[in-house]
Amino acid sequence: MPTTNNASILIVEDEEPKLNAIRAFLIDEFPAFEFRVAKSLTSAISELTHHSFSFCLIDMSIPSYDFEVDKSGGGQPQAEGGTDILRFMESECPELKAAVLTQYNEFATLDGSVLSIEDLRENLTKEFSDNLLAVIYYSGQKASWRSELKTLMEGQLID
Repeated sequence: MPTTNNASILIVEDEEPKLNAIRAFLIDEFPAFEFRVAKSLTSAISELTHHSFSFCLIDMSIPSYDFEVDKSGGGQPQAEGGTDILRFMESECPELKAAVLTQYNEFATLDGSVLSIEDLRENLTKEFSDNLLAVIYYSGQKASWRSELKTLMEGQLID
């Protein structure tokens, strides 16, 4: 399968089992691609500032700072952390395309209301129409996220 030379993917994910599944997927489906990992909002912004990427996979709920073993910190996952990354991309990386890969069906908002994944998809797609290509539901039990993400990435990154 022909691929874009030097394609680099940023994975923004803090949960190890999900991160491992995403890594395995990328290695299986796109072995020529390189990828980097950011486990918090701060590290994602640092990666986006200091490196060039071909595509970005973003979890919606990530901590503000990286968690360090044997140290307090990292903060609680922020329900809208992925939105903050999309806002940064819109401002600083307007050419970079992304997909949100989330394992939640519902999302608490800052005003206390709850959004379904369909509502989130609609809201984010409208707000970030230049960067965001899809909001994909991740399930460790089902493979549908893999086929959806593979189709999306092939359309975006394959010559």
